Amino acid sequence: MKTFILKYCSCAMLSLLLFALKSTAQPPQPARPEPPANSRVSRGPDGSLYTYTLFIAPNKVYGYNIFQNGKIIYHQPAMPQSAGNKQPTLTEKMQADKAAFIAIEKIKSGQPAELTTAELLQATTH
Repeated sequence: MKTFILKYCSCAMLSLLLFALKSTAQPPQPARPEPPANSRVSRGPDGSLYTYTLFIAPNKVYGYNIFQNGKIIYHQPAMPQSAGNKQPTLTEKMQADKAAFIAIEKIKSGQPAELTTAELLQATTH
């Protein structure tokens, strides 16, 4: 009977120990992405690091993502111009660069990142 109790207690203690070790283990943290080599880097007034990446959709229109300290804070989809819409679109990489930089400057000054028609025109004119 004593050996049964001893084995039972040993198994219970081992189980508790394994449970405690497993529950305190931290999952690996994902690596923060490095700023893209072709992206402008800008610091905010609070020291935050702002970067962006560009992407091109199958319809040959650019969009961009804006990051603050490596975490995405704004996504601008690549939206094509519809027939009745007079809103300018980002059809060239240089235009998307300008638009992303304007959006970052707006974010740094406390404004929403969405660009107005006038700001889009500023980005799309050469």
